[in-house]
Amino acid sequence: MQEYRNEINLIGNCNSKTQRALFQHAHGDFIRAIVDAIWTTLEGKLPLQPEQLSSVRKNKLTLRRIASKNRTIQQRRRLLCQQRGGNAAINLLNIVKEHF
Repeated sequence: MQEYRNEINLIGNCNSKTQRALFQHAHGDFIRAIVDAIWTTLEGKLPLQPEQLSSVRKNKLTLRRIASKNRTIQQRRRLLCQQRGGNAAINLLNIVKEHF
């Protein structure tokens, strides 16, 4: 995940059309890094403040759907490109980028 620090910061700061384009054309390793960040946060390995934790809880079902083990990279990419999945992932990545 350290390898994709710049891309994660870019996704957190750009508009939704650019985010969608980045998700559509991202390498599989980048999608795996996002899934790793989602899974690490959902397991509670990152110390979160109460407002961050409520944001994660609100999007927990969508995040679990993205991080599910029985999904292919293409299915995860498709979920990230959807409005709900992309917004949930962006909110989570903005929380995660504070920790590295």
